[in-house]
Amino acid sequence: MSFTRFDVYLNFRGEDTGHSFTDHLYTALKGAAIRTFRDAEDVESGEDFSHETVKAIENSRGSIVVLSETYAYSTWCLDELSLILEQRRKRNHFVLPVFYHVEPSDVRKQRCSFAIQGSKGTEENVNRWKFALTDVANFSGFVASGSEADLIARIVDTVESRLDRKRISPPPALSHAMFQVPENMKIPLDVFLSFRGEDTGHSFTDHLYTALKGAAIRTFRDDLKFERGQDFKHEMVKAIGNSRGSIVVFSENYAESSWCLEDLSFILEQRRKGNHFVLPVFYKVDPSYVRNKLRSVVKERPSWTQENMNRWNSALREFAYLTGFVASGSEAKLIAKIVDAVEYKLKLLSHHESLQVPERLKIPLEASTINTNNIAGTSVYLDPEYDRTALEFQEEYETRKANLDETYKEMLHEFSECPEAYSAMREKNIYSILSKRFLLEHDKSMGSQEYYDVISSDDNG
Repeated sequence: MSFTRFDVYLNFRGEDTGHSFTDHLYTALKGAAIRTFRDAEDVESGEDFSHETVKAIENSRGSIVVLSETYAYSTWCLDELSLILEQRRKRNHFVLPVFYHVEPSDVRKQRCSFAIQGSKGTEENVNRWKFALTDVANFSGFVASGSEADLIARIVDTVESRLDRKRISPPPALSHAMFQVPENMKIPLDVFLSFRGEDTGHSFTDHLYTALKGAAIRTFRDDLKFERGQDFKHEMVKAIGNSRGSIVVFSENYAESSWCLEDLSFILEQRRKGNHFVLPVFYKVDPSYVRNKLRSVVKERPSWTQENMNRWNSALREFAYLTGFVASGSEAKLIAKIVDAVEYKLKLLSHHESLQVPERLKIPLEASTINTNNIAGTSVYLDPEYDRTALEFQEEYETRKANLDETYKEMLHEFSECPEAYSAMREKNIYSILSKRFLLEHDKSMGSQEYYDVISSDDNG
C-alpha cells in the first residue's frame, strides 16, 4: 500500500466513539476536503497494521487525538499517541486533543480511567505512555460539552487554520439562517424533529439536525427557545401542523417524558389525516421495547391521568409498527440515509400535490379507517398517502405506461372503469396494496430500493 500525504491522522478509541462522535468528525473533515486517515478504514486487510500506522502518522501534517473514557485501556491507542508526539517533536506536526466527556486534569495526572497499571506493559512502556498523556493534556484543545455538531465545526475550522486554508463562505442567501424556523410559523416546514434532549439532544439528534439543514431541509427542533410568555404546547402543535413530516428519534428515555409523548400523539394524528409522513429512528432501542415501554413506567408516573396513558399507549403501539431506521454501526452513514429518505419523501409529496386527481376518484382524506363486514367485523387501517397514490395511478398510467404484469393491469382496469369493482377493492384493501406496488414498479428512478423499504407501511389487508 502506498500512502499519499494526509492532512490529519485520527487517533481514537473505537469502542467509545468509533460509530458516534469520531464517525461524525471524520465525515465532517472529509466534507471539508481534508485528507483524513482513520485507522479502522484506511489500512488494507492483510497488511502490517503497526507498520502502516507508523507510515500514516509520519505522512500526516497533524493529528486529532480523541481522549475518551476507555482510551487509556488500549495500549494500541497509547502507542499511537507516543508516535504522534514523537512526530510533533521532530517536525511541524500539529496535535489537537479533544477531551470527550473526560477531564483534562484526569488525563494529565493519570487519574480515574486514565490510571495506567504496571501490568499493562514493561516499565519503559508505562513511563512512556504516562509521559505522553501528561504531554497531550497540556496542549490547547477542545473539551466536549453542549452541541457536538458545533464542536465538530470548530475543530474543522481549527484544522483548516492549521493547514493554512481559507474557506469560502456561502453567500448570505445560502447561509444556514434561511433554514431557521420562520417567525410565527408562517412558512410551512419540511420536518419536525421529536426527540428526548437528555438522550440525544447534543449528540445524534444534533448531528441529524445539522445534516438536514445542510441539505436545505427546513427543520423544526423542539428545543429551540420560544419568546417568553408563549404557550409551549400551542407552539409545538402549530409546528407539527405546519410540517410536511416528522422524524421521531426514540431513545431509551423518550417515553419517560410527557412532552415527547404529546409530540408523538399529535404527530400520528397528523399522519392519519394525510400529507404528513413519519420516519421513526429507534436509537439504541429495539422496536419491541417501544411497544412495551409505557407499561413499565406507569407506576413511576402516578401524576399521569388514565386518559393520557391510554392515548400515549395507543400512540406507542402504532408508532412501533411503522417502518423506519434502527441505529447500528456508523451514525454518519445512518444520518445520510435518513436525509436521503426525507428528500425522497418530500419529492413524493410534491409529486402528489402536482397531480390533478379526477373528482370521481377522490376520497375524503379523513377516511383512513374502514369497517369491513366480510372480515368478521375487523378494522383495516389504510395509509391515506398511499391511498391517494392508487387514485392518482389512473392518470399516471395513461401517460407513463409502466411495465406491470397482466394481473395488475386487469385489476387496474376494473379499478378505474367500474365503481362497483373499485368499492369492492376498497373493502378488501387491495388498492392500498396496488399503490405500494405502483411505487416499487414505477418510480424506482427516484431512489434506491432501500428507501422504498423505509417509507412503505406494512400491508394489513
